[in-house]
Amino acid sequence: MKLKSISVGLVIFLLCPLAFATTNSTATTKQNHQTAASNAAQLKALQQQLDSLKIQVAQVQNNTKQEQLEQKINTLQSQIQKLETQQKVYPKQPYVMLTPYLGVPKNYQGYDLITNFADVNEDLVILQQRQEYAKYLASKAIPIPDHPMLQISGYVEGQAFTGKDYTGHTYNDINLSGAELKLLGEISPWASAYMVFSYDDGPNATYNFRANNSRVYLSRAYATFGNLNKMPFYLSIGQMYVPFGMYQSYMITDSLAKTLGKTKERPVIFGFAKGGVYAAMFGYKGDSYSDDRGQTINGWGANLGFKTNNKTVNVDIGSSYIQNIADSEGMQDTYSDSFGGFGDENNGNQHLAHQVPALDLHAVLYYADSLRLYSEYITALRSFSSQDLTFNGKSADVSALTTQINYMFHIKGQPSSIAVGYQQAWETLGLNIPEYAFLTDFSISFFKDTVEKIEYRHAINYKSSDMASGSGGTTFGPEGSHRAENTVTAEIDFYF
Repeated sequence: MKLKSISVGLVIFLLCPLAFATTNSTATTKQNHQTAASNAAQLKALQQQLDSLKIQVAQVQNNTKQEQLEQKINTLQSQIQKLETQQKVYPKQPYVMLTPYLGVPKNYQGYDLITNFADVNEDLVILQQRQEYAKYLASKAIPIPDHPMLQISGYVEGQAFTGKDYTGHTYNDINLSGAELKLLGEISPWASAYMVFSYDDGPNATYNFRANNSRVYLSRAYATFGNLNKMPFYLSIGQMYVPFGMYQSYMITDSLAKTLGKTKERPVIFGFAKGGVYAAMFGYKGDSYSDDRGQTINGWGANLGFKTNNKTVNVDIGSSYIQNIADSEGMQDTYSDSFGGFGDENNGNQHLAHQVPALDLHAVLYYADSLRLYSEYITALRSFSSQDLTFNGKSADVSALTTQINYMFHIKGQPSSIAVGYQQAWETLGLNIPEYAFLTDFSISFFKDTVEKIEYRHAINYKSSDMASGSGGTTFGPEGSHRAENTVTAEIDFYF
């Protein structure tokens, strides 16, 4: 469910460290100038000593004395190199940089980009990247900066698509389909703040004119406390996707599993990560509720997984649980003939007869940097009440499966990939989720930090004899023989 209002208190809370850094920018700038001047003076003095020693080496005839002088020369050269590296790494002004990467990417791949971090477990991914960057600085004998750093990233995305819907009618469009600005504030080695501002490409609610909408809203914002080089535990709080599910995809279109289960809330997350094991527990006040629990913290869940770190073959397997899957974006913001999703509190849709817990299982196999096999299954552990969601006259028991294979290669030096996927859902007619979907996708990066894609999607809806209901409405599968929807989508992304 898209955010309708920005939590001012949360924004102020997350921006306080950055505001503090701005307030003290004059002092920081003065200190940086003093440090730079001191380093320059040291470099000049060391260089003079080095020149003097080189002259002495040329004049001394004693071999032992020459060796001693050469050892001093090596020491001085090492000190000079270290000072020169520090001068290059740290700017003289407060540390704000525009970069699509966090740390130092080993080689260009789309998943190196900050904006391509997985939305789920995003806080853990950032911590792990910061951990690797700290190790890199240590290997170069470069101290970690002792003042806040702000990294800015984002993307702009355009799409063009055409297809035939379930009724056989043709549709097409050209659209600015996405734009985001992401701010990562590295407050200290133990604290960071992350904010994502997104653009809404939907139409204006009053005039149905999308170009006059284009509003920017706060999509995610949270603070994370932790340092994986010092301690395996971390804590995150704010507005974010809870660690339920994985939803890895190489396609343009969201998977059926992602639509069914991806959940954005304002939780507190307590996590653990060490030796390939990652785990998290989370709690939040959910939008949907049962009985009198609408005013309390009524949602919680847990996540557990293991990822190997070998040179060639790696796996990532995991499982997660959520107390109420009705809080997912797909269920909160559904539009069908049966009902308008659980998100309409005015019609009482948020008040459920009972909550519906769910389980997620996922597995990924990585082979070098060329092949990835991914599978994910989400299932409700309890049927919905017949007054909330049904399928063919009985309480709906929803679930979804996603499988993908992705092969990465190069075409004349340009990173490229091809992906094929199969998806299936069960008893999701009322949620406007089709029964089957077959997809294939090709992508290439003609220019660094851009990705060009084309996708074909063949979706098959439920039969016309199938029926679903919820909150007083009833819907059926598409009439006639047109159960399939075919769509071709071209997309280009620019990252910065």
